[in-house]
Amino acid sequence: MIPLLSLLVPLAAWAQEPESTETEAAPTEAETASDAPDETAKGEEEPAPGTAPEPVAPAPVVDDAGRVRAAEARRLRGELVQVAKASRHDAVDRLYKQLVDIDEPIPADIHQLGADAARARGDLLRTAARLHRAEADDDLADLASRFGTVRLSVPLGASLTGEERFAPDEIASVQWTVTELARDGRYVGLLPAGTYQVAGRDVVVPAGGHVAVVVD
Repeated sequence: MIPLLSLLVPLAAWAQEPESTETEAAPTEAETASDAPDETAKGEEEPAPGTAPEPVAPAPVVDDAGRVRAAEARRLRGELVQVAKASRHDAVDRLYKQLVDIDEPIPADIHQLGADAARARGDLLRTAARLHRAEADDDLADLASRFGTVRLSVPLGASLTGEERFAPDEIASVQWTVTELARDGRYVGLLPAGTYQVAGRDVVVPAGGHVAVVVD
């Protein structure tokens, strides 16, 4: 297993997004009936002539709430595709989170668009989580070859600096980390592999590895 993937599940919990939005399908009426014992095979007697027939079971109730939820999911997917074409990454991220909250099955291509939006914003933790849902193994392997996972807790105002970056997702990831640290001094996510100065300390982030730094 790729080291990054072994750390993805616990780290994704910090991102406050469920790892999967798909649930097992409920058994169909036909499947349920096939599991039931065959009463006729047991030699059940036919009703005597003149007796009243068995009452007919009522028709199943239509799940209106489920239909509404599915329709809303279709609407959100269509809107997400449109804003993705316009490279509106924040809008894609917002719509993707709404789809997750609806708890309807999400196609792999929508997971991929959500991952692309998170990558452009620099949030590589959510990028990895969404690529995992899309089963994009090649993209995950690429992340594992270039990034490591970190947990940072430093005083407010502490700096983070490192070597110059050239890949767009690496540049965005470093900036995202700096912004998150400025918010409350904490960050859990991915950083490009390399050496950093964090709150006056040298920190080496290995590709596919994990580093925890706490500075009081």
